Amino acid sequence: MPGVQAAEPSSDLPPDAIRSYLQYRFPLQLSADYYQFELREKLGDFDKWGEVNSLFNSNGARGSAGVSRLEREFINPMRILVLSMPPDESENLRDAMNAFEKSMFKLSKLTKGVQRDLSVELPPSLLTDARGIWDEGRVAFNTFLTTVNKATELDELKLIASTTKEYPRSERKYVELKKRLRTCQNRGGPALSQAWGQLMISGYMQDSCGIPDLDAYLFQ
Repeated sequence: MPGVQAAEPSSDLPPDAIRSYLQYRFPLQLSADYYQFELREKLGDFDKWGEVNSLFNSNGARGSAGVSRLEREFINPMRILVLSMPPDESENLRDAMNAFEKSMFKLSKLTKGVQRDLSVELPPSLLTDARGIWDEGRVAFNTFLTTVNKATELDELKLIASTTKEYPRSERKYVELKKRLRTCQNRGGPALSQAWGQLMISGYMQDSCGIPDLDAYLFQ
C-alpha cells in the first residue's frame, strides 16, 4: 500500500535495538520471501540444487575474504539483532539463529555436488530429505521472526508458510523487485546485499534503483 505509515517499535527497547530493527526488518522479510518463493521450489528439482548450494559458497572479490549469500542475507541481520536486543530476547533469538544455521548446514551438505545433468541417478528420497530440512529451517527462522515481533510489540514480519499458497505476501511483487535490483546491479550498482540497511536509509535504493517505495513492498 503506497503511503503506508509504519508503526514505531516499543519504546521499552534500547535505542540500539530499535535502530537495528528499523534497519534490518526489510532484509529479514526479503530473505523470508526468498526462502518461501525460491528456495522451496528449487529444492524440488535436482537440476536446481547447484543453485541452492551456491547459497552457502563464499565469493570473495579481488582477493578479499568472501562471505556467502546465506551469511550476508540471513545470518548477519539476525546476528545484529541478537547483539542489540535485551538479554532475554537476545538469548531466544540466538537459540533460533543457531537452530537455523544447523539446518542450513545440513542442507549445504545434502545439496553439495548435485548439479544439472549429473550422470548419476539420484533417489527421490533425497527430495523428501531436502524438504524436511527446509521445513526445519522454516520453523527456526519463524521462531526468530516471532521473537522479534514480540520484542518490538509489532506484527510486521510475516512468517514463512508450509506452502506458498498460505504465505500472505505477493510472489509477483517479489519477482518484480528482484528484477529491479538485478537491473540496478547490472548498471554498476553495489552488491546490494552487502549493506541493505545503509543503502535504504541513504535513499540509494530509491534514487539509483528506481524503487520508489520500499515500505509499500515491506508492508503488503
